[in-house]
Amino acid sequence: MINARHPIRGLLIGPLVAPLGYWLGSLALAWADGRRPGGWQAGRELVVVAAFGLPIAYGATVLWGLPILYALRRLGRLRGWTVILTGAFGGALVSIWFACEQRAAFIQVRLSMPGAAVLGALAGGACWWLGQGRSEPPAPAAVGR
Repeated sequence: MINARHPIRGLLIGPLVAPLGYWLGSLALAWADGRRPGGWQAGRELVVVAAFGLPIAYGATVLWGLPILYALRRLGRLRGWTVILTGAFGGALVSIWFACEQRAAFIQVRLSMPGAAVLGALAGGACWWLGQGRSEPPAPAAVGR
């Protein structure tokens, strides 16, 4: 049986982790501050974070992740830790982009560089993990002898 990678699956599903992680982190901060958002409020916030964060996560994946992962693969350096490090660096770049673009914005999204790097590393790890697997279904077991 051939054990191969599924990079497309990882690149399609992995970026979902960044907005989900941002949402979970914002809920954790709210709980730490003593605020207890209800189910409806938390659900609405998840929808807003997903609507805003998913295009950014996929844009960062296409503009940053794909070229770097392609280069790492061509150089023979495509490993789990390099994908996680690439994701962390990409997250930090998104944080810098946010800071530059939101200087005069009325509504600003709080995204610290360490937090963005963690979200990028989580997305990179998810991309690597989800990109592993078999390229073929398992062979059927022999029936009877």
